Amino acid sequence: MDEKKDYCYELWGNDTFSNETYQCGVYRHYSSARRAMKRHIAETLETQSDGLRDTFWITKTIVEEHNAVLKAKRKRIDAAHKHIQQDKEFVETILPDLECFMKQCTKSVGAYEFPLPDASKETCIRNIKVIFEKAYKCRVRYSYKIAITFEDHQGFLGTVTVSYAYGRLEDVVTEISENNHIESLREFIGRRIQKHYCDNL
Repeated sequence: MDEKKDYCYELWGNDTFSNETYQCGVYRHYSSARRAMKRHIAETLETQSDGLRDTFWITKTIVEEHNAVLKAKRKRIDAAHKHIQQDKEFVETILPDLECFMKQCTKSVGAYEFPLPDASKETCIRNIKVIFEKAYKCRVRYSYKIAITFEDHQGFLGTVTVSYAYGRLEDVVTEISENNHIESLREFIGRRIQKHYCDNL
């Protein structure tokens, strides 16, 4: 005779607009999951438009399998937090040099790659570039940007860009050369590192 298995009931939803699936809850009994689903459906009827309302369903899952999934997810989350902390610590070591590099790149327009140390290979950061250029279709305006390329666990690269200054040439040079940008760099890069790892969970 097969060993009697212990089950639980998972309530799932799908965001119709973004086509993303999310878990609403886990219940010991089907009746509890059913009542919760009815509440979620009632809420969407009041708050979401017809044709864009989220959909819901219940799945019956073996408790041991559910716990194994939770354990694996917790392991991924812990690993992501460890990587985030390590990468942020690495960023702290390059911030002063990066700010000096930014100021040096105001001498003439162009794209300049910041020389990352070898330690960057242990992080998700693959490239940092300063882009100082004339604004698109504008002869008298200039933009000053920082572009950072990240690599995910599958080896795919993605670049995000933040603008630090825009305006007349002398105004842009003054803004970058005379102001402190370490705190804004720390906030921007740290936020992108956290998003990078959390999106890959």
